[in-house]
Amino acid sequence: MKRITLRDVAENAGVSIMTASAVVRGQAERSRISEATRLRVEEAVRQLEYQPNAVARSLRTQSTEVIGFYAGYNYLGGDNPFFHAILGGLFDGCHEIGRELLFFQKRPSLTALETRARLTDRRVDGLVLWTYPQDPVLQGLRPETLPIISMEARLASFCTVEVDDEAGMLLLLQRLYANGHRRLVYFDSSRVISSLQTRRQTVENFAAAHGLRLEVELEPAGQPDDVSGKWPAKMENWLAEWKKRPGQQRPTAALCWCDHRAYMLLQYCRNQGIKNPHDIAVTGFDHLPPPPGLKGQLTTIEAPWHEVARTAIHLLEDALGGAKLPTHVRLPVKLAVGKSA
Repeated sequence: MKRITLRDVAENAGVSIMTASAVVRGQAERSRISEATRLRVEEAVRQLEYQPNAVARSLRTQSTEVIGFYAGYNYLGGDNPFFHAILGGLFDGCHEIGRELLFFQKRPSLTALETRARLTDRRVDGLVLWTYPQDPVLQGLRPETLPIISMEARLASFCTVEVDDEAGMLLLLQRLYANGHRRLVYFDSSRVISSLQTRRQTVENFAAAHGLRLEVELEPAGQPDDVSGKWPAKMENWLAEWKKRPGQQRPTAALCWCDHRAYMLLQYCRNQGIKNPHDIAVTGFDHLPPPPGLKGQLTTIEAPWHEVARTAIHLLEDALGGAKLPTHVRLPVKLAVGKSA
């Protein structure tokens, strides 16, 4: 069966190929094409069942009009509030600049080399990364050949959009200190990325500067972001040991590296009869809704993850237009006071 071409559409509508192309690409108004001509071309498209050749168009224009998003983590379940926030920002940003979004996720069946080849095979004009610095897929990615923006984690050579982790942790610490807390525990992630390193360093610096007693609990490496596995068990065991300590040796406030961990801690406190915030105050970071099965009204940091993702898209558009990108862009955060601290 003969493939219907744009020339066929133009001949059927009685217009030039250039006019037919402008209508098909949704640029009739910008090209000052009359309403009658536009309708005639659209009717020809319907009658002939014309399907544009995206590959041919991208070769001709050197643009796919598609932005790619690569997620290097394995815990992107449908009930992950953080993922919802960034995905919404990516979609909004693409809508605002008139581009599509193509999602790439790490697949066990593909090697790092195969994944990298998919990211750079010219199916996207630019790429947003949400991954960790040690991800082997990053080896060989170059911003000179493909505009690339990182979210959350600072990656060598790439512009990073992040939230103000230091300011956020300071807001939490200052509130806890003002409320009389002098013994703290920080539940930290095992991921080695710049944002989480900044949070922990801020906690340690504040504790040292104010003479506070600080404990750091590091979650086991490689745990998915769910409520099962070794990390929850470690948290519950810590609380059980906390109950056995003399009162003057117990931390009176817990800071968690993210809201999810804080919601878990609140649940385990309830399970063990530990009152919050009377016995121990709990804080999070992100200001996201609790995952299914968890609840609480956290004192946390409102981090604009939706805006982080949206900003990443607009920065890519700037880069595609020839703009020089900054090393990183930091978005402000706010304190969100709940009942937990």
